[in-house]
Amino acid sequence: MVYVVQETVAIHQSKKIIRQTLQQLNMKNWILSNKLLIAGIIIGSLGGYLYWQQIGCSSGTCAITSKWQNSTAYGALMGGLLFSIFKKEKNASNK
Repeated sequence: MVYVVQETVAIHQSKKIIRQTLQQLNMKNWILSNKLLIAGIIIGSLGGYLYWQQIGCSSGTCAITSKWQNSTAYGALMGGLLFSIFKKEKNASNK
């Protein structure tokens, strides 16, 4: 009886480890397949922040450039959209 319980616990732990490993591999595959999108978001965020810092909006009435958070988020959005244009789509014939 003790062996059965220990074996069941060992199987449960190994399934948990396998599940975690698969989740990590899925995340790694997602990151590798979306490198352009991630780079666009990072570069766009940096560009938005630098735009706010260097040019900005002196009166505070500008919707996008009045706060650094808005400018950075807008830059990230635009960078992600711009860079995602260049992603190659896989066709059924290429698989």
